[in-house]
Amino acid sequence: MSMSRNEIESLALKAARGAGLSWGLAEEAAAAAGWLAAHGLPWAEELADVLDRTGATSPPRVEDGTVAPSRPGSALCPILTGAFLSDLGPAAVPMEICDLLAPAWIVPFVARVAGPDRPLSVAWVGGQLLVGGPDAGVRGRVPAPSAGVRHRVTIAAAPGEPRTGAPLPRRAAPYAVPEAALQRLLALEQRCYVPASMHSRLAGAGAGLLDND
Repeated sequence: MSMSRNEIESLALKAARGAGLSWGLAEEAAAAAGWLAAHGLPWAEELADVLDRTGATSPPRVEDGTVAPSRPGSALCPILTGAFLSDLGPAAVPMEICDLLAPAWIVPFVARVAGPDRPLSVAWVGGQLLVGGPDAGVRGRVPAPSAGVRHRVTIAAAPGEPRTGAPLPRRAAPYAVPEAALQRLLALEQRCYVPASMHSRLAGAGAGLLDND
């Protein structure tokens, strides 16, 4: 199915809310999904995987330049970790992240810290992306999504202009969304809605008991 960027961000927002994320984190997920789609990077499958595993994650903690889960044996959600890195700002570089799910999802947050004179590298086993630099582009490679796999990710300054690989072309809407991932996200979105009942109608939902439109 093809979707506009606004539709993607709306879907990501509602799916994240349906999975139990706060409004603030759901808005972060929406912005990151739109950014990934616009840069031609996979987002839907990995978002569905991350949202299905929220119970297996814990908040990030940082110590000596390493971000790790605060609960032993758990993983890091890239949305929560990305928001954490955004709060750190320039202090987030250099940084090593342990046990991170869906590492490509951390890149939109790193891009906020990068700039024309501050290209940054995000690297993990099988993947590396460089963001920023004079062309403000994204270069590198991303492996196929791997559900549930925990990654060790390194964020570092990229010396000089990033030259690894050809620039990833920015995509124009509409964006193709894999059907299987779309259905998983729609199922999460449905959790946002309250089923119609007599109580909800009496409380003011819908047209009430008298629908004369």
